Amino acid sequence: MSIITNQIHFQNIKTHTYKRKEQTKTTITRIDKLKRQGRSKLFGGTSQN
Repeated sequence: MSIITNQIHFQNIKTHTYKRKEQTKTTITRIDKLKRQGRSKLFGGTSQN
Protein backbone atom coordinates (compact mmCIF):
# COMPACT_ATOMS: atom_id res chain seq x y z
CA MET A 1 0.00 0.00 0.00
CA SER A 2 2.64 2.53 1.04
CA ILE A 3 4.82 1.57 -1.93
CA ILE A 4 2.07 2.57 -4.37
CA THR A 5 1.50 5.85 -2.52
CA ASN A 6 5.22 6.60 -2.66
CA GLN A 7 5.32 5.93 -6.41
CA ILE A 8 2.41 8.29 -7.00
CA HIS A 9 4.05 10.93 -4.80
CA PHE A 10 7.36 10.56 -6.64
CA GLN A 11 5.59 10.87 -10.01
CA ASN A 12 3.90 14.06 -8.83
CA ILE A 13 7.25 15.53 -7.75
CA LYS A 14 8.78 14.65 -11.14
CA THR A 15 5.89 16.25 -13.02
CA HIS A 16 6.01 19.35 -10.82
CA THR A 17 9.79 19.74 -11.28
CA TYR A 18 9.43 19.32 -15.05
CA LYS A 19 6.69 21.96 -15.20
CA ARG A 20 8.85 24.36 -13.18
CA LYS A 21 11.79 23.78 -15.54
CA GLU A 22 9.60 24.44 -18.58
CA GLN A 23 8.26 27.63 -16.98
CA THR A 24 11.80 28.81 -16.27
CA LYS A 25 12.78 28.06 -19.87
CA THR A 26 9.94 30.12 -21.31
CA THR A 27 10.71 32.99 -18.92
CA ILE A 28 14.39 32.96 -19.97
CA THR A 29 13.39 32.91 -23.66
CA ARG A 30 11.05 35.84 -23.08
CA ILE A 31 13.80 37.84 -21.33
CA ASP A 32 16.20 36.99 -24.18
CA LYS A 33 13.73 38.30 -26.75
CA LEU A 34 13.22 41.49 -24.77
CA LYS A 35 16.98 42.00 -24.49
CA ARG A 36 17.39 41.54 -28.25
CA GLN A 37 14.58 43.98 -28.98
CA GLY A 38 16.11 46.49 -26.57
CA ARG A 39 19.51 46.08 -28.20
CA SER A 40 18.21 46.63 -31.72
CA LYS A 41 16.41 49.76 -30.52
CA LEU A 42 19.57 50.99 -28.82
CA PHE A 43 21.67 50.55 -31.94
CA GLY A 44 18.99 51.92 -34.25
CA GLY A 45 18.22 48.49 -35.68
CA THR A 46 21.66 48.12 -37.30
CA SER A 47 22.74 45.24 -35.01
CA GLN A 48 21.98 41.73 -36.29
CA ASN A 49 22.07 40.05 -32.85
